[in-house]
Amino acid sequence: MRAYWLPFEEAVPADGEHKFKDGTSFDDVLALYAFDRRLRLHVMDAIERIEVSLRETGHTLP
Repeated sequence: MRAYWLPFEEAVPADGEHKFKDGTSFDDVLALYAFDRRLRLHVMDAIERIEVSLRETGHTLP
């Protein structure tokens, strides 16, 4: 989940203490994760449909 909370972190100071921007909640991070998951599923679905369509028309992918 680290990649999903990075946009909500403040710049890491020299002491290495991680701080989040004011008003950030775990729900914000979870919403970003859920959005990314849905986006990936839609993209993969679209790619699959294109691949099937190309196969049905006789095209081959390299």
